[in-house]
Amino acid sequence: MLDDYHPETCIEEKARMRALASYILRLYGDEIKKDRMTNTMKKQKSFPVRGLCVITGEDFLEGESTVARYIGIELTPDDVNVETLNWHQENPLIFSTHMFYFIQWLSANYMRVVDHIQRNFSEMRNLYSKDFRHKRLVDGLVCLLITLRTYTQYGLEIGYFDQESADYILATWRDVIYEVVRDHDANMNNESPGRMYLIALNEMISTGKCIVKNLSETTTKKYSNIIGYSDENFYYLYSDTAYSEVIKFWKGQNIAFPLSKSKAHEALDALGVIKTEVVNNNGKKGVKRTVKFDPDHTGRKRYLTISKEKMLNSISDI
Repeated sequence: MLDDYHPETCIEEKARMRALASYILRLYGDEIKKDRMTNTMKKQKSFPVRGLCVITGEDFLEGESTVARYIGIELTPDDVNVETLNWHQENPLIFSTHMFYFIQWLSANYMRVVDHIQRNFSEMRNLYSKDFRHKRLVDGLVCLLITLRTYTQYGLEIGYFDQESADYILATWRDVIYEVVRDHDANMNNESPGRMYLIALNEMISTGKCIVKNLSETTTKKYSNIIGYSDENFYYLYSDTAYSEVIKFWKGQNIAFPLSKSKAHEALDALGVIKTEVVNNNGKKGVKRTVKFDPDHTGRKRYLTISKEKMLNSISDI
């Protein structure tokens, strides 16, 4: 249990908290156990990672790789049935007793449950693999759905509900779980550094914080915050200046942009929004993610060339 993960106003403290939480989450997700020593400096017996890692807090953990390792659920005050919550707080043994008997049933039916998992996990993962960007989320979804199936089978066998009720619970909660994971996948997509770059760029250009001079413009007006040029289809950006402005944009929101300039260009290339150039360097082929252009007739320079249409398509679902 990681309790009360909360946003910090200090960037350094926020980065420290984020790094620590991400480190613990990675240890859990990769099933890396933490070895300890005895008082005689001998290695204690270690155990594999077990159970469920639950994180509570006022904010979600950030970072595309980190976000892929958990499923986030946002709760509002209206989502909590206070009367039911109060009842369970007054009767704290009810839930744990239910879990005791469920685990006892699992132990008695261990081989049957394992066989069900082995026969269905791969098939279910293949069924949902095309619905999500990150395969870790598919695995998380399938684990939850198999747990749901196991729970309803338990309820049937102890006579808690009949087959019709079991089918209703399966169908209803399958849809709920799928929607939760899909929403999390959409939020993870917004954490993509490439999209973060485009979101910042689009807002700065739209609000006039950064200027891209239209190539059809005949004015000789000088701009102090120009980051490049544009025509009907493309932005031609000074790559260093644009990157610096993106860094400042996210820093103003107390968020550290996670990539270097070259890695940011790779992320944009992966989204398919920039022009690239194949170059031959001493017999080795490579890719330049800036292209030569001469918009101001001062000599051909390299610009980060972004398709306006593809950029808007990439961030249109935000």
